[in-house]
Amino acid sequence: MKKLLKTGGIIIAMTALILVLGACPGEDADIKDTGDVDFTNYSTNAAIRVRNLTNQSLVLFKNELTQNAILGGVEPYAGGDGWGIRKDSGHFSTTGEFSMIVLTLDQYLANRGNLASLTNTPFTRVYVFYNAAGENEILYNISDKLGGDYMLRIENPTHLNVELRSGGISGPTLGYAPAGMQQTTLYIQAGDFDVFPVFKRFNGQRNIVETIYPKGPLGLPWVENFVFGEGMPNPQAYDIRQALSTTSGRSSGVAYLKIVNSSGGAVRLYRGSEMVYNTFGLSYMPNNSAGVEFEVLMPGSNNNFDESINLSNYRIGPTAGSVPITVKDTGATSFTLFADKSYTVTVSGNVNLGTLEAVLDLEAAVDIDFGFFTFN
Repeated sequence: MKKLLKTGGIIIAMTALILVLGACPGEDADIKDTGDVDFTNYSTNAAIRVRNLTNQSLVLFKNELTQNAILGGVEPYAGGDGWGIRKDSGHFSTTGEFSMIVLTLDQYLANRGNLASLTNTPFTRVYVFYNAAGENEILYNISDKLGGDYMLRIENPTHLNVELRSGGISGPTLGYAPAGMQQTTLYIQAGDFDVFPVFKRFNGQRNIVETIYPKGPLGLPWVENFVFGEGMPNPQAYDIRQALSTTSGRSSGVAYLKIVNSSGGAVRLYRGSEMVYNTFGLSYMPNNSAGVEFEVLMPGSNNNFDESINLSNYRIGPTAGSVPITVKDTGATSFTLFADKSYTVTVSGNVNLGTLEAVLDLEAAVDIDFGFFTFN
C-alpha cells in the first residue's frame, strides 16, 4: 500500500510539472512588456481622462520626453468614458496648461535609452489644461487617423499654441504644436484631410482656456487640405505662419456667461438637469465670487459657427432648488446670445428663504478682447 501511494504521488507530481511547463510558453506570450509604465485606468483619483481611439498602446508624457515626465499608459481602443491618468503630486500639483506628448509603446520601448531623439517625431501631442482646484471633466481624444506611414510636418515658430483638427472646427484633434516649436512630425493614415488650425491659451486673468479660430476673407474658418497616400508627396509640410499671414478675422465660436454669485451659498450652472463645466474645470461658484465664466457653444453648419444662439432652460443654484436664469427687466427665461461676447448673470437671494434669483443683463454685453491673438 505504501508503495502504491508513493508511486501515485510521483505520477501526480510529474503530471503537475508537465502542466506547469506546458503552460509557461502560452502565459509568457500573453505578457506585454510595458517598460514599467503604469497602464492602470484610474476610475477614481484621476487627474485627467484620455480616450484612445487608435489600435496602439500609448505612453503619455508631460512637456518633455524623459522618464520622470511619464504620466501613464493607455490601452488601445480604451477610455470610452475616459481612461483615468493617476493624480500624483509630481505632475499634478499646480494649475496650468501643458503639452501632453504621446508615444506608442513600441516607440517607447525601442528608444527608452534616448527618448529625446523622438522630440520632433512623437506619435502626437495634445493640449491639456489641468486645474488643481477643479473637477477636470474634459475628455482628451487621440485620433484614429494617426499612426500611418505618411508624415505631416508642422512648423509653428509663432507665439501661439496651435491645435490641428481634422474634418471640421469641432473635429478630432490630429496634433498640437506649442508656441515656438520649430518643427514636429505627425504620422498620418492614408486619406483626404481638411485640417483646421485652432489656437488655444490659458487666460489667467479670466480663469478660462481661450480658443480662437482664424477666418478667411469669406468669413469661414481657415482650412488647409491634404491628401496622403501612394504617389503623394511624403512628408508634407504645414507652416502655421502661412495660414496666419492670409487670415482676415477670428472668432471664439462661443458666447460667455459670467456668473457673479452674491447669494447666500455656493451655486452651479445647469443646462436642464445637466451640470455645466467651464474650460477651467469648474462647475460651482462659491458665495461672493467675483465672476466665473462658462462657454456657450455656437454650433453651426458647413464647418462654421452660428453668429447667435437661442437658449432656454438654463438654471442656477444648488443641486436642489435651482432657479431659471431670467432676463433683466423682462423676466423672460429664453434669450439670445451672440458669439464673441460675454454676458453677466448676477445671482442673489437665498435658496432657503425662497428669494434666490439669477438675472441676465443682455444690454451690458462686453466684446471679447482678441488683442493677444495677433496673426503676425
